[in-house]
Amino acid sequence: MATSPKHSAGKLSCSRSLLLVLFCLVGTACGTTAQTGKIIFDDPRGTVSLKTISDRSIQANHPINLEPALLAQLLKGVEIQDQDLGHNHVAGFQSVVIGPYPSVPVFSDDQISFLAPLLAEGLRTAAADQSVAYRVVTTREGANRFQSPTTETTTGSLYAYGRQLYVILSNIATTRW
Repeated sequence: MATSPKHSAGKLSCSRSLLLVLFCLVGTACGTTAQTGKIIFDDPRGTVSLKTISDRSIQANHPINLEPALLAQLLKGVEIQDQDLGHNHVAGFQSVVIGPYPSVPVFSDDQISFLAPLLAEGLRTAAADQSVAYRVVTTREGANRFQSPTTETTTGSLYAYGRQLYVILSNIATTRW
């Protein structure tokens, strides 16, 4: 028995609709499966949380017990070169004339006091597929009433892999109001 062209077109349209709905459901499921995380601490000074490591080839050695004092020493030693290139971007010439740029600490003593115990807790509770993410915010008032306050935000993460501790700086930003 041969099927009519109308019946075949209706069957094809239904199959396409069903396939389209299936693609939408799969796309929505993939789009809504965010990286798992757990907030350890969050207040106006900053946040420390656990985040899934996106590179599946890295299996961190977590949980690991590191003393906050050791982490404080590590954070105290993290420095960057403050190149402050300015609007002319003459860093190469400046370094010839005045020498290399000085290194400056990334974290202040207050930030280190805030972060070290929270990072230690994060490393103690993190799973092998998680890193400890941090965000620390410091607001400084202007030196006088004509200067605006500045807000410094530093973000990043850390994880233990093998016998090494990886500290990642994602962002160091200063905002003037």
